[in-house]
Amino acid sequence: MRPKVDFHTADLAKADLTVLARAGIRHLLLDIDNTLAEPGQPAGPRVGIIAEHARAAGLSLGVVTNSASAQRAADFARALGTDVFIHLAGKPFPFKLNRLIRRMGYQRSECALAGDQLQTDRRCARWAKIYFVLVEPLSPSDALITRLNRLIEAPKRRRWARKGLLGTRI
Repeated sequence: MRPKVDFHTADLAKADLTVLARAGIRHLLLDIDNTLAEPGQPAGPRVGIIAEHARAAGLSLGVVTNSASAQRAADFARALGTDVFIHLAGKPFPFKLNRLIRRMGYQRSECALAGDQLQTDRRCARWAKIYFVLVEPLSPSDALITRLNRLIEAPKRRRWARKGLLGTRI
């Protein structure tokens, strides 16, 4: 049976991102809240660690967030050492993500989206036909809609983990 998730990690700052590069991924697009930082928190030292690991693996980085704040997205992009970002991404719908991929000249087979939610991030990656990296949430703190999503996705996560459908651990 095909994995439901391509890759998974407990923490991107501790992940072996060379696994992604060996799989042919060249461009890693990152969600912010509960993936790069706790919700509402600024880009901290762990974002720099992730950027360093990504550069060492030969990956370019970008930010794809549903946040309404362009400034927040730009701040995280800057902390990652990139100017590639979109805010108000509209995940799970891939329209803005697809536009970014085209604008940057990326090949879909070389892109991955990393995020903490199955309902938004995974679905967006699947619909955009790119790889997905499931990241365990950094904090139990979430917005109301995200808490609802987590209630819906919790049984799936447990079932997929039990059946070995969470893809390659990085």
